[in-house]
Amino acid sequence: MKVYWLWMLIFGCAQAGSCQSLKQPVYDFARLNDIPEIDSAMDISNLTPMGYNKLIDKMFVLDQKYRIKVMNGTPGKRNQHVRRPDSETGKYWRLMAVNDQSNQALFLRLLKRYKWPAQPGKDGSSVKAWYIAWHAHADRQGLFYPFLVEAVNSKLLDRKTLASFRESMY
Repeated sequence: MKVYWLWMLIFGCAQAGSCQSLKQPVYDFARLNDIPEIDSAMDISNLTPMGYNKLIDKMFVLDQKYRIKVMNGTPGKRNQHVRRPDSETGKYWRLMAVNDQSNQALFLRLLKRYKWPAQPGKDGSSVKAWYIAWHAHADRQGLFYPFLVEAVNSKLLDRKTLASFRESMY
């Protein structure tokens, strides 16, 4: 009898979706390579203000990395990627989505612990942090909104950023 159940667990779950009754996630093999480049569960308990700003810089670079590749498209097929993405551009869309989710989860943890980054200016971490929040889905942008309001009230960000953020939430 034990052999039968072992056989069912091993071979019965070999088909996609068959493990749903076991409440185990079923992964598409191609998605296994879509691993975020930043760990959203990393230890942030001892960040200095400089370390916080460097982490925001790193997150911003990652936020822009795949967006630039998607917007540029594959050489020779530029501007066709929006309607019919080729496999290379599709890969960048997936990597962008995976990294956005990880970035945003980490950023929410950072905001709850340290508040909005206090490095103003066009190239400061305050503006870079705004881009990370801006690229969240509308339903998640609401989580960033109170922190954004506080940053605007503290003069870390311009009021225009708040207005455009509010418009994108709806």
